[in-house]
Amino acid sequence: MNLVKKFRKLKKDLEISDEKKYTKKERLQIQREVDRLEVLIGGISNLNKIPDVLFVVDCKDEKTAVLEAVKKEVPIVAICDTNVNPDKIDYPIPSNDDATSALKLLVNLASEAISEVNGIRNEPKKIEEKPVEAKKEEEEEVKEKGTKEEAVKEEVIKEEK
Repeated sequence: MNLVKKFRKLKKDLEISDEKKYTKKERLQIQREVDRLEVLIGGISNLNKIPDVLFVVDCKDEKTAVLEAVKKEVPIVAICDTNVNPDKIDYPIPSNDDATSALKLLVNLASEAISEVNGIRNEPKKIEEKPVEAKKEEEEEVKEKGTKEEAVKEEVIKEEK
């Protein structure tokens, strides 16, 4: 039986099961199997069709997804580090897959490209010019906090919230 079908069936059985249908031990075993399958295939359980393209960040960790895509002849776009063989990748992007700043940049660029293709336009963020008084206050805060790097880090954290 297909893993996705098995996962859906077990999940459905667990949701609608009466206490009389399964014993406590059987329900626990089913729940453990559902949890295990959720980790393995939870993300693809709702897919109705094969994707047009697969974007992979770390080929070494996602080797199962890459092999499945090769079997189904789905084009693969992947960020490839020096520790990966890019032969199975259709469109390799040479980059460090451990650096978070590089990953953010590449994933955002890929996201924007996909949005453009799908007709969803993301408006660029407008950079507001701060008045002179605000700049002076900011400089005073920097002096109080220590280095400018610390102030920038705190400001970035505030913007993300």
